[in-house]
Amino acid sequence: MKNKHLFFSLFLCCNVYAFYSQNHYVIFINGYRGINIDDYTTDGRIIDPKIKTSVHSDSSFKSDEWIIGYWRPRNLYFDDTILSRYKNAYPLYIDGHHPISSSVHRNKKRLVASYLKSRIFFFCRNPKGILFRKSSDDGFNLRVENGKKIGQKLKENYFIQNDTKITIVCHSMGFAVALGICEVLKQSVEFKDFIILSPEGADNARFDWTKFQHVWHYSSSWKNNRYRLVCRQDGIAPQVPIHGLKNNETEGIIGVPSRSKHVKLGFYKSHHLSYYNWFFDIKKGERGYFGDY
Repeated sequence: MKNKHLFFSLFLCCNVYAFYSQNHYVIFINGYRGINIDDYTTDGRIIDPKIKTSVHSDSSFKSDEWIIGYWRPRNLYFDDTILSRYKNAYPLYIDGHHPISSSVHRNKKRLVASYLKSRIFFFCRNPKGILFRKSSDDGFNLRVENGKKIGQKLKENYFIQNDTKITIVCHSMGFAVALGICEVLKQSVEFKDFIILSPEGADNARFDWTKFQHVWHYSSSWKNNRYRLVCRQDGIAPQVPIHGLKNNETEGIIGVPSRSKHVKLGFYKSHHLSYYNWFFDIKKGERGYFGDY
């Protein structure tokens, strides 16, 4: 009987290890999730879609379903589309939501003022003095530090080893959280791709981008590496080039492809994933494409 119990315990441990010790994790980190939970800061939970939790069934904006749903606006399945490009990739989701006080706007009044100026000076291309582009050092660093805590939890709970591949997908405020995770994992994993959508506070980023196979900064604010009219730029997270990122065949800024049709742009629409359908128009072999090659 003791031998049977021992065998069962070993069998269970091996299966648990096999379940968690995935070869390639794709980690999705969302940004700001709405004014109605502005005072909320991410609790740093790591959401595994194959494991049901008590929070998972919560119907509030803090629920696991709502966080996963962030990547599926208007039936644009960013997560499924990205995962389909990698063989045997396993998804994890992390909430990167932080209050507006940690953003470039710092408060709601400045956000409104920025919007009004973008309507008055709509004919300008240079957003300087119109959109708030200087990131809040304290707010950005807070998100990075919270990302480091999450990175440590990933190391401890998901059997991450030197041969584990990591792809990061982040949007808006989630960029700083992603950097914190990368800082913790950079000596322990093999980084694959860094997919960055409309990053908030990009000028504050500090990282060795060569550790990734590809680093793509996607933004609707640029066309052919030139700013659009201010009225068509991202005003929620005003875009600046990511610090230290070069524009070459493996990294850099990716704007809307010239062949993309019916793209809706503006202060809000150039930022929100609901209007990021152009992201799916980038074809294999073009700058900005990613996946198994």
